[in-house]
Amino acid sequence: MTRVGGSAENQSVTQRLAAYGPTALVLSGVFAAVGTVFLVLFFALEAPGLLSSGTETWTPLGRTNDALIGLAALVAIAAAFRLHQSWGTRAAGTSRVALVIGLVALLGVGMIQLPFAAGLISSAIAGPLVTVGLGGIGVWVFLVSLGRADQALNRTLRWIGIVTGVGYVLLPVAFFAAGGSGAIEDPQALFQSPFLIIAFTASVLSSQIGYPIWAIWLGRRLRADRRQGWSEAGRESTT
Repeated sequence: MTRVGGSAENQSVTQRLAAYGPTALVLSGVFAAVGTVFLVLFFALEAPGLLSSGTETWTPLGRTNDALIGLAALVAIAAAFRLHQSWGTRAAGTSRVALVIGLVALLGVGMIQLPFAAGLISSAIAGPLVTVGLGGIGVWVFLVSLGRADQALNRTLRWIGIVTGVGYVLLPVAFFAAGGSGAIEDPQALFQSPFLIIAFTASVLSSQIGYPIWAIWLGRRLRADRRQGWSEAGRESTT
């Protein structure tokens, strides 16, 4: 009896999270979009000083971007359950794999980025972990888009997700090819290889531009589909 009750309780928790998925995805995209603004300000105002000094210092604009990335990741957890809910009925195995990858990556990035933004974790520790986590988010976005986890993923939105996911995956490739944590201590190493420049640029464009567009657009479509479903259910109940 306890096992059945526990299973039903867990199911209701995931269902409640899934119900918030569309709104959570929009909010995640908004956090990521605002983070993009702070990233641009960071590169314009704070990054030149970091490159010239060669030392790690706490930068308000850069760390605000880091915090927003963490918040965007945590909020998107509800969206992972929502996409699994619609995809699991058609491809249970693949959907479950995507859900596990998404949950681990989203939770990991969120739980590391927020302490890092507050200065509680050094970049030498946070850098590799967050980079791998962002790559995991890319795999999740790629899988749910490629498999069209929900009918809301139309052709254009689906391709935006696929390209965004690939760009995310390029980030750990570029990071570790540049020397991992050593690239943080010596950012100039990144600019010594054309491949690393291309990979890093693609990953930044994907995470800071592609993801906000994908998340906000998909979240709005999911919300519209839900409202349409409610309207149809209301009409049926009155007939």
